[in-house]
Amino acid sequence: MKKLTTLLTLLISGLFLVSCTKTPFKEEKPLSNSALVYVYVVDGEIDNDAFKIPYYELKINGKSVEGKIYPHEFLKYNLDADSVIIEAIRNDIEKKSVELDLTRGETHYLRVKNNGSGFANFEFEVVPNKQALAEIKETKYAKYEDAGVLDILVTKEDVKDNQSNKSEAQASHPSESEKSKTL
Repeated sequence: MKKLTTLLTLLISGLFLVSCTKTPFKEEKPLSNSALVYVYVVDGEIDNDAFKIPYYELKINGKSVEGKIYPHEFLKYNLDADSVIIEAIRNDIEKKSVELDLTRGETHYLRVKNNGSGFANFEFEVVPNKQALAEIKETKYAKYEDAGVLDILVTKEDVKDNQSNKSEAQASHPSESEKSKTL
């Protein structure tokens, strides 16, 4: 009886671990009405200690997206916009951004390269498809298989709203040069 209980416990634990594994990268086609954008993290020089594993949060056109991405992981987004700004924020401190001009039906790859644990020590850049496919194949999806799909659609209206909010904020707060002209 004890052996049976142990065997069942191991079997259930194994099934749980298998169901919670992360999916390896598999190239996908973009939706016809959007562009597919992959963001993935690779390690450069590794001088991190075990307590300083970096993580990255992403924003698209100033809006936070769900989840964190760690080294050797990727996220994917179907984006419906002509131009987007994607930001990578490392450990809630450092931020870098990339502006993309998107074409529906195309795939774009953005790489976060971790260059160590020092301040401002990461790169965030657009990578050519051939190079990206060689690097991203070593990564896994940042979410578990049973988690919801992280693909989102950012419409042109979202971009316009974001731009109009910025222009309204600038109009209500005059710049330093405008203040000095009035003095």
